[in-house]
Amino acid sequence: MIDPLYTLPLLLGIVLALARYQLRWNDAMLALSSAYLAFGLLAQQWVEQQVARQLPPSADPATVLDTATPSNTQVWQVLALGPAHYYEAFYALADGNKVCVAATIPSV
Repeated sequence: MIDPLYTLPLLLGIVLALARYQLRWNDAMLALSSAYLAFGLLAQQWVEQQVARQLPPSADPATVLDTATPSNTQVWQVLALGPAHYYEAFYALADGNKVCVAATIPSV
């Protein structure tokens, strides 16, 4: 899914630059989209650190996948693989240091 908070400023910058023949709008919207992208990268690193400290002992830290929920960099879905289970959790940046383990799914 395409994140509208990233793409809409880019589209707006192009439209404003073409309509007014001034590239400063395009530059401003590109800077805004780039800042949002950088925030997403920093948020992912933060989530990885928080989750690594709270993984169940049987989960392998090398098998952790953390992705932002669709159209959102505030809530992250985390999947971890253990020897007999998959662990699914959600982490919201506003929740501080609390990772919510939503499900433990047996491996087949």
